[in-house]
Amino acid sequence: MTIAVISILLVVALYHNKIYKLQQKESDLLLKSSIESEKRERQRIASDLHDDISGDLTAISNYITVLDKYVPTSEGKAIVNEVASALKHTLTNVQNISYNLMPPQMETSGLIPTLKSYFERMRKWSDITIIDIYNKGYIPIDPLYKYEVLRIVQELMSNMQKYGMVSLIKFEVEVKDKETVITIEDNGTAFDFYEELKHTSGMGLKNILSRTRHIGAVLAQGSFKGGNRITIQFKNTL
Repeated sequence: MTIAVISILLVVALYHNKIYKLQQKESDLLLKSSIESEKRERQRIASDLHDDISGDLTAISNYITVLDKYVPTSEGKAIVNEVASALKHTLTNVQNISYNLMPPQMETSGLIPTLKSYFERMRKWSDITIIDIYNKGYIPIDPLYKYEVLRIVQELMSNMQKYGMVSLIKFEVEVKDKETVITIEDNGTAFDFYEELKHTSGMGLKNILSRTRHIGAVLAQGSFKGGNRITIQFKNTL
C-alpha cells in the first residue's frame, strides 16, 4: 500500500512538472512572438516616418527656399524664415523618432554600438554630459531581447531629461560570465522608482517595468548621494 501511494504521488508530481514545463514553453513562445511582432511594427512605422513623412517635409523645405526668393518685403522674408526654422525642427524630431523606433545599427552591429550611437545623438541635441563605459563590445543575449534592453534604457533616459533636472549621466555596462549588469547614475532630483510607479498615471515607468519582466531582468534602485542609481540585471542567454 505504501509503495502504491508513493507511486501515485510520484506520477502526480511528474504530471504537474510536465504541465508546468509545457506552460513555461508556451509562455516563452508567446513572449518571443509578441516581441517579434512589436519589432516588425516598429520597423514599419520607422520606415514610414523616414521614407514618407521625412521625404514630404524635405520637399516642403525646398519649396520654402524657392518661395523666399519671391517674397519682396523684409517682413515676409522674416515669416518665411520662421516657417523654415520650424520645419527644420520638425524634420529633426521626425528623424529622431524614426531612429529611436528602429536604430539601423541594431541589426548590423548589435546592442552596444547602438547604445553608443544613441548617446552620441543625445549629446548633440541636449546639454547633458553623458559618460558611457563598456567592459566588452558585445552583450550575449537573445537578439529579440536586445530591443527590450534598448527600450528600457531609452525610457529611463527620457524620464531623466523630462523630470529629473539632470545635467550628468554615467552609464555603465558590465558583462560578466553569466549575467550582464547595466548601471545608470545621474545627478538629478532624487526619486523612488517603485514608489512613483504606484502613483503615476503615465505609461513610461510601467513600460520600463513590463519590459524588464519580459526579459527576466531585475531593476533595482540603490542609494546614491546627490542623485539616483538604477541597476538592470539580466542573465546572458548566448
